Amino acid sequence: MFKIAIDGPAGSGKSSISKILCQKLNFEHIDTGAMYRAVTLKALQLGINLENENEYDFLETTKIDIQKDKIFMDGVDVSKEIRSVEVTTNASTPAKLGRVRTFLVDMQRKLAGTRNVIMDGRDIGTVVLPNAELKIYLDATPECRAIRRMKERELAGIVVPFEQTLEEIITRDTKDSTRAISPLKKADDAVVIDSSNMTIEEVVQTIISYVNERVNKKMSENLVTIKEGQEVTGRIINVSKDAIYLELPNELKGVIYTNDLTDYVEGQKLRDYYFEGGEFTGLVKQVVKDKKSDSNLYILSTTLHSLEAFFIPVEYLPTIFSYSVNTLGTSGYNGVIACLRCPVVMILLFPEIYPVLVNNVIPNTESSPLNLSSNSVNLSFKNAL
Repeated sequence: MFKIAIDGPAGSGKSSISKILCQKLNFEHIDTGAMYRAVTLKALQLGINLENENEYDFLETTKIDIQKDKIFMDGVDVSKEIRSVEVTTNASTPAKLGRVRTFLVDMQRKLAGTRNVIMDGRDIGTVVLPNAELKIYLDATPECRAIRRMKERELAGIVVPFEQTLEEIITRDTKDSTRAISPLKKADDAVVIDSSNMTIEEVVQTIISYVNERVNKKMSENLVTIKEGQEVTGRIINVSKDAIYLELPNELKGVIYTNDLTDYVEGQKLRDYYFEGGEFTGLVKQVVKDKKSDSNLYILSTTLHSLEAFFIPVEYLPTIFSYSVNTLGTSGYNGVIACLRCPVVMILLFPEIYPVLVNNVIPNTESSPLNLSSNSVNLSFKNAL
């Protein structure tokens, strides 16, 4: 999946540009601002105190969906209602509340995880989609943005004077950039486009050129594969009752189940320890086909890290071969080969090798021509017991 994050202040043209880009690129547009407006609309309808986070219990039963640039709340098309002056004036209040943002950010990430999307807002590149392939910060002067907002309203049959609109824009900029949670901010790796003196088509073509550049780069990166046994770090995108789902490098999918978590105790709630957006590191245990997408799914494990202590490093094998074969003959040689470097299995199947390792291999490793570390061998071997 390819994700484009477009951030910028009110009236910078994010939604208009995003809609045109979606048509040209065949992507889906997710207008996050409209989602916050929908929450604001419902809060106003219910007559709650917008500043009181505890009065937003209605979120638990609220359903918001976006279909073909129309926004539905609880099954009703509210695309026009959310553009009213009252909603516009109050939208920044719910947007600064942690409870509202957590609710909508989770919803936005889930939508973006299933399709190629263009998502616009104020914290998309910094918070919602920090791993987006392309991040755009679209800006324009306050005066230019005020004029655009006036024209947008006129098309919807709403007439507001320029001075009032400009004041709204400036006030909204201040609120958005100074709020405590997820303020309006340019991502460090975002491309800045000042559209003040650009036509819509010029902005669109500029962004498309960046998309083509990033797509070619991603295609090249995807030639690199992740193999079993390799250590990888991914971002947690979902936590269920018995699994943690990850986004790995190059947008590959990963998962780790509870039985592959080293410190997991039966009955523990994974959500109490692992959080969406956090990082997770593990070894690739197995590569399978994802039934839904038919793409590779990488099953990770942290128990493999622990099992490393049960294995004798490859560089120790010549010494073990030498002592085992010289002392036990064919039995010792076959024992080492058959057990594939695992001392626990080796000892269980060939107990006669135990004194060979303890009395000969470990004491002599420091003087071995391989310059082996006795501490390393001792740790690997004795921990296995």
